[in-house]
Amino acid sequence: MEAITGVILAGGKSRRMGKDKALIPVGGIPVIKRIIYVFNEIFKDIFIVSDRGNRYRDLGYREVADLIPHKGPLGGIYTALYYATTDLIFVTSCDMPFISGKVIRFIIEKGIKDKYDMVIPEVDGRLHPLHGLYRKTCMTHILEKIKTGVLDLHSVIKGAKGLHVRVVSREEIIPFDPSMTSFFNMNTMEDLIKAQSIEKGGGKYETR
Repeated sequence: MEAITGVILAGGKSRRMGKDKALIPVGGIPVIKRIIYVFNEIFKDIFIVSDRGNRYRDLGYREVADLIPHKGPLGGIYTALYYATTDLIFVTSCDMPFISGKVIRFIIEKGIKDKYDMVIPEVDGRLHPLHGLYRKTCMTHILEKIKTGVLDLHSVIKGAKGLHVRVVSREEIIPFDPSMTSFFNMNTMEDLIKAQSIEKGGGKYETR
């Protein structure tokens, strides 16, 4: 298997939540630590991309600052590709408390098998680019989009001419994650309450 780096994007302002989403406990464990636990089972190299580069130094993992500030998740992915020592990276957002190692491995296998430049899940018509696989061949395309002010990840993926993109469907993911909780992310206090309920087994993530 090709060497792959696991990257956590943690550069958001968490405005709707009102506090750093990465450090909010779900089931008593900060979300970013939950992600790291899963990543440690899969990746030898893990690092964090943030807006400052030293927000999470206490975690003991390499942390780099956005190369091009204020460009949102797209800028974070570009930064991750730039700093990665491997050709492939798997990226996840710091606000996804229920990521699944089985789903990640499935996405990785798809990317490696046919040398895809991007492998992105799509659940009920919604792409999840912050739970995807990217190859360094994407860098030129991403940088061009940033320079022209196109920061919407869906537009970047759909308009990736010349790149080999694989969209993974819900039906392909169901055997590994029937509830689709891998793609649950927290933006608001309501989301946090729902996450705690899911963690306790009393809630269900509805993607529709």
